[in-house]
Amino acid sequence: MSHQIIRQWNSSESYLDCIVNLIRHIEANTTCQIMLIPNEIPILNRYNDMHVAHDIVKKLSNSERIRVLDVSSITSTELKENIARLDVMVASRYHSCVAALSSGVPVLVIGWHNKYEELLELYGQERWIISCENCTSKKLIQMFDSFWARKDNEREIIRKKYFDVRNFLLEASKTLFVR
Repeated sequence: MSHQIIRQWNSSESYLDCIVNLIRHIEANTTCQIMLIPNEIPILNRYNDMHVAHDIVKKLSNSERIRVLDVSSITSTELKENIARLDVMVASRYHSCVAALSSGVPVLVIGWHNKYEELLELYGQERWIISCENCTSKKLIQMFDSFWARKDNEREIIRKKYFDVRNFLLEASKTLFVR
């Protein structure tokens, strides 16, 4: 979830409604536990990712399979370990996408910037992005169903691409640090 994407959102259906409807669909069609992972929780920001997570939970008041990860009480290593244990991730925060892909976790992205497309392309996952310009519950749920059905194949593609991505980034970093 992301308070940033709410500011970028241009679709007719709200971000919160899309996420809530997706979660309801996942609960109705799988046995998955659902973890909401706030990314940015600055104290000075009146409305941050933790607020978004709690707004989602309020709309899902009857859900017993959803929890909000308290990222303020864990280390970054523990956060990455939590992400690495996921079957899949639906994300709209760039750093969450990076953490998931670098851990071999397939990601369906609700994005608003070309950086998401560039990241997914590195891992051969470019088909798993939906823009905040035209995201609706119906489109998101249809994409999720396809994504869920292919999650094992996508995990394998990510695994195979991992070392290529790592080597690409190491080579690219050399140009940053050469005088």
